[in-house]
Amino acid sequence: MSLRVFEALNGAVEGARRARFLGEVLQAQTMLALWDAVVVDETARGLVVREGGLAERAFAGHLAGLLQVSRNRAIGMLHTATAIRELPVSWGVFGGGGFGWQAVEAIVRNRGTLTGDALDQYDTGAARLAAETVPQRLDPALARLHDALDHDAATDAAASAHRSRSAQARPGAAGSGTLTLTGPETDIAAMHDAARRAAVAAHGVEGETRTIRQLMYDCLVDVILHGLAAPVPAPAPAPASAAAPAGAGVTGQDTDVAAAAAADDDAVGARNSRDANADPASPPADPFERLGDPRVPQRKAVQATIVVTVPAATAVGVSQQPGKLAGWGSLAPAGARRIIGAACHWTRVELDPVDDAILAFDSHERSIPAALRRLIWARSETCDQPHCPAPAHHADIDHVVRVEHGGRTTHLNLSALCRSDHQTKDDGYVDVQRAADGTLTWNTTRWGGHTRKKPALRIRPARAPAAEDHDPAPWDTAA
Repeated sequence: MSLRVFEALNGAVEGARRARFLGEVLQAQTMLALWDAVVVDETARGLVVREGGLAERAFAGHLAGLLQVSRNRAIGMLHTATAIRELPVSWGVFGGGGFGWQAVEAIVRNRGTLTGDALDQYDTGAARLAAETVPQRLDPALARLHDALDHDAATDAAASAHRSRSAQARPGAAGSGTLTLTGPETDIAAMHDAARRAAVAAHGVEGETRTIRQLMYDCLVDVILHGLAAPVPAPAPAPASAAAPAGAGVTGQDTDVAAAAAADDDAVGARNSRDANADPASPPADPFERLGDPRVPQRKAVQATIVVTVPAATAVGVSQQPGKLAGWGSLAPAGARRIIGAACHWTRVELDPVDDAILAFDSHERSIPAALRRLIWARSETCDQPHCPAPAHHADIDHVVRVEHGGRTTHLNLSALCRSDHQTKDDGYVDVQRAADGTLTWNTTRWGGHTRKKPALRIRPARAPAAEDHDPAPWDTAA
C-alpha cells in the first residue's frame, strides 16, 4: 500500500482525536453555561448558591442524567470545569482543542493552593505541558512544576504520604483478590524495581513458564510469606520411592492475598510441606500449575534501584528546592537527603541554573557503561519511545545508529529503549533520530507520520571536545 494512503489515514486519525477534544470542549462550555444560568436564576429568586449547597447538589443530579454519569462524577466534572476556567492560558489552549479533558483533570488536580504570580506561572507552564506531554507522564510533570513554584509543597506531600501509608486487602471476582499498598513514592518505586529485578533474575530458567508479571507477583508473595532478605532455596528432590501427592499445585490466587494480610502460618506451612515433595527439575505440565505457588526457587537477592536528581544546594541543606524521582515526580528535600545518606554512589552533573541543561558530567571512568548509562537515565527518565512510561533504568541503552554502521557511543547516539520498543526499532518498523538538543523523533517510516519526545534534561557540554584532546569527555569516548 502506498505511503500516501497511510498519510491520509494518519491525518484522519489525528482529525478524529482533535474532534474528540473539541467535543470535550463543547461539553465543558455548555455545562458551565447551564450552571451559570442556574446561578442567575437562583440568585434572582433571592437564594444564595454556594459550593456543596442544595442548589449544586440538585443541579449535579440533573447534570448526571444529561451526561449519563453518576452524581459524584457530574459534580466532579463541574468543579473541574469551573477551576480550569479560572486558568486563562490553560482554558484558552483547551478551548482550541490543544488537549483533552483528561489533561484538564490533571491540571486542576495538581494546581494545589498556588495563588498570585505562582498560579499564573503554573497556568502558563501547565498549558504547555498538557499540549506536549502524553497523559501517562503529565501528572509527574505537573507535580514538579507545582513543587518548583512552592518548595514547601513537596515536603508537605511527603509527610502526608508517610502518614497515609496503608495496606489493604479485598476479595475480588472468580476467586481472586487485591492487595493495595499506598505510601511514599520512593518506597513504591523501590519495591517495584526490586520485584522486577528478582523476577527477571528468575525468568528464563529452564522449565520456567511464568511471565515477568506473574513472577513479580510470586516474588512479592514469596518475600512477604517466606522471608525478606535471602532468596528461597530450591526444595530438595523427593526420594525415589515417594510419589508427589495429587493436586500439589495451588491455583487459588485470593489465598495468597489473604495469607499476606492475615499471616496464616498453618496454611503456609502446609503448602510448603506439600511443595517440598515436588521435583524442582521437572517442568510443570501446565503453566497454570505454578500460578498460585508463591515460592520462586530461582529468586535472587537484589538491590533496588531508583534514579534521583538532587540539587547540590539541597543536598547540603542550603536550599529547600525539591529533587526529582525519575518516572514519578518531585522528591521532598528531607527525603532526598535521607537517600543521599544511604545511596551506594552518586554521579555529579553540572546543570545550567537557568534552563537545567546538563553542562558537564563528572566521571573517573574511561569506559562508557556505568557513567554514561547514568547520564542517559537522567536525561530520558522513561523509555525514549514517546508514549512508553517504562522507567529508563529498566530499559536497554541502544545506539540510534548501530556501531557496525558507523555509530559512535556518544550521548547524541544513545537512547533508552525498553526491550519491546528496542526490538521494534531493530526490526525496522521505525527510524529513530536524535537532535542536538536531545529531542528524539520516532518515525514510523512504513506507515508515515512521526512523534517526538523531549528530554527530561538537556545535555549541553560547556565546550566541544577538540579532536586532538587525549582525554575526551566520557560521552565522546568511542565504543
